Amino acid sequence: MDKKERLNHLGADENGDLKWHKASSPSQKFNFADIPHNKITSLNGLNILVPFYTNTSVVNMIIDALSFEHYDSIVELGCGYGQNLFKIFYNGGGVDLKYFGGEFTKSGVEMARKLANIEPNMKAEFFHFNHLKPKFDKKFDFGERVLIFTCHTIEQVREIPDNWFKVVANIAPFVRCIHAEPFGFQIASLGEASQKHKEYFIKNGWNLNFAKTLKKAGENGDIIIEDALLEYSCGTDPFNPTSIAVWRSV
Repeated sequence: MDKKERLNHLGADENGDLKWHKASSPSQKFNFADIPHNKITSLNGLNILVPFYTNTSVVNMIIDALSFEHYDSIVELGCGYGQNLFKIFYNGGGVDLKYFGGEFTKSGVEMARKLANIEPNMKAEFFHFNHLKPKFDKKFDFGERVLIFTCHTIEQVREIPDNWFKVVANIAPFVRCIHAEPFGFQIASLGEASQKHKEYFIKNGWNLNFAKTLKKAGENGDIIIEDALLEYSCGTDPFNPTSIAVWRSV
């Protein structure tokens, strides 16, 4: 999927059928292959041109975060077919760590389970999770210390409920959560890219209340907010730059 999406994008035709299309690029191409020299991305509110293979690695951030403190398990909410969790496992996340993935779609959960079954050394479980109605089955043993993360999944939820952070913070005695979500435009306009980002989300009916709900959870004493960056991105989509928020349980 990573390979496919580097040079193509998935879009619906007039009949609503999904088809792959060759991605256009304003950059020059290499002579030996149809690969662009550069791509447009955004940084600090500005659209910039960077080398085509430049990309912010949230996965590497998670792997490094795991190395600074002991955690019993890692949980991704909105994990799709589990690609981030598998990358974390194979790139140094740890074989003693428990891996959990919560995903809304039935197909995503089923595919993640099939892929996890291929690797006998990975302790992984996948389950249904709905951002609009966050809850966790008591049968799951997440351990005493849990690292949770989301990556561009809350972005597609129009409004998360007020209790989202409180519910997630209570799955273990100690919880730390890292959000790589596009919410910077909800706080301040850093430039042209921020404004286009806001217009893009309003048009799509995507998340507009993450920052407000996070701040309220902190003020209510449900969580302790540790870090926030309005933009932390050199991604593939200049209209959807990543922001970072980190919080922990009280």
